[in-house]
Amino acid sequence: MSHLILMFFLISLNFACKQEEQSQPTPAKRDRSPASTTKNKPKKTTSPAETREESSGEDELDWDRITYTLEEDPSADAATKAKYQEIDKALGEAIELYLRHTSLRVHLNVKYDPGVPTAQAKPSDTEPGEGTIDFGGMISKRVALHELGHVFGAGFWGDLSKDGEFHGPLAKAKLAEIDGKGAKLNADKQHFWPYGMNQDSDVKSDQDFVSHCLMTEAIHQDIENSKKENGFNLKAVRYTPIP
Repeated sequence: MSHLILMFFLISLNFACKQEEQSQPTPAKRDRSPASTTKNKPKKTTSPAETREESSGEDELDWDRITYTLEEDPSADAATKAKYQEIDKALGEAIELYLRHTSLRVHLNVKYDPGVPTAQAKPSDTEPGEGTIDFGGMISKRVALHELGHVFGAGFWGDLSKDGEFHGPLAKAKLAEIDGKGAKLNADKQHFWPYGMNQDSDVKSDQDFVSHCLMTEAIHQDIENSKKENGFNLKAVRYTPIP
């Protein structure tokens, strides 16, 4: 009889453990494909600048060109869930600007990490067309634009940045279009300026957001051309998280 009681006890204990394991919440990942639903579509922004389309109608944008997956904890407290909403809003506004003013495409893996002082981002080392953004202490449209710049190559440009300047011919030509002949495209190992969206004071008007997108696309094209011509490898570039 004692053996039967012991066996019943062990079976019951095993069943209880499995039930507890199943009840533990796991991080959820929600895909944001802006074309799929109105709820998950990046919030529409307005810009006085010219767009690539003759009309600024929202349906003319290819919402599938830039998408993201936001990792969420289903058991998160209200404050953290509010951060998820802030990320959706900021990233949605930034994505729409990139869609309107560039032909760039990427899928982003995004998360909120309170341990990150500001935000950080990089292109994927292994999956072309993908990148990651971790938002922390700073979440805004300006920050989202800046981080998208890193995903598209800012700071991962090898010898294209030296002597305090970015030397890509397409980017230099684009800056001349925006600011006039002789404009200098400053750069270090991680950032470019003007129009790098490196800090809030960089934004004087909505046109600065547009100029950022145009400059980022030109920089991205220079990097891609350099990779083809010189065998430049993004993985060889040192990565340091930056705001």
